[in-house]
Amino acid sequence: MSLFICECSQTVKTFGRKSRICKQLNSSIHSILYTDNKVFLALNYGQLCIFTRDINDRWDFDCPIIKSIEENSKKSDNGNGEFNNDENSDRISILTLVAGRLWCAIRDKIYVVCPNSLNVEHSFIVDDCHRHVSSIAAGGSSMHHVWIASQGSHEIRLYHATHFVCLLETSIRTAVTQKLQTCDDIIRAHKLGCLYVSTLYVCKETLWIGTSSGVILNLTIPQLIDSLSTSTNNKLTSNSIQLKGLSYGHAGPVRFIISIDKNFISTTEEGTTIKTFVITIGDGFEDYNNNDETLGKDDALSHLILWKI
Repeated sequence: MSLFICECSQTVKTFGRKSRICKQLNSSIHSILYTDNKVFLALNYGQLCIFTRDINDRWDFDCPIIKSIEENSKKSDNGNGEFNNDENSDRISILTLVAGRLWCAIRDKIYVVCPNSLNVEHSFIVDDCHRHVSSIAAGGSSMHHVWIASQGSHEIRLYHATHFVCLLETSIRTAVTQKLQTCDDIIRAHKLGCLYVSTLYVCKETLWIGTSSGVILNLTIPQLIDSLSTSTNNKLTSNSIQLKGLSYGHAGPVRFIISIDKNFISTTEEGTTIKTFVITIGDGFEDYNNNDETLGKDDALSHLILWKI
């Protein structure tokens, strides 16, 4: 329940107590987002904490703005005059920026918030089964794609970023099953029995899907238009997209997916070129091209897989 602030140029060796700022908060921090010269923290009880700069352009850490996104999210007194700070207190579990707006996930609901006025402009329920939102990924050249996965679900949903229309619902089960064909029967049955989407990430024009089984899927992002209406005729079908399982993955769940850009000095006249790498982090490592009986068993150590785009 502490927020630590340090210089971004510091390393582990130079990071000391004297050079950092510690801000105590009365809530757990579930997500941090920087946009429009503000830092947003996602807290319990459906609250946002916003840090801004003062008139001298310095960060004001003493007077943050606290905004309740959901009025029904109340702090509960435990009888001793203290508030229960448990993990099920209607927390903002995910905070991301989509088309200039903050998308805040509370339970199975998305709240679209203006980062300037902090007013809720729209809200909608994602899952009819009331499963909590577990992952959100936005991106693509048109910036109208928002991919959402729910807790414990093997389905992903595509929403339009400004019309808030669900354009597609599709399952990853078939694609994952194909990649697990060479696994031991018991392991395959276990992985498919508790299959869910563990993380989502968009890099360039591709959606990266991490799964609980360790299989990593790619989906080429379809083209959308801003003038899209709410008509069902404009919705996509599962046949219009293709999920591709990658040749390598993890033995256990895929925990994180991130990307980095690296500058390379070219020997040609092109000069410096920028190459993008995607990094997946998960339990164990799998080579699905290698038909081995141990496939899916060794998940003792966390592994990083580096993908050149």
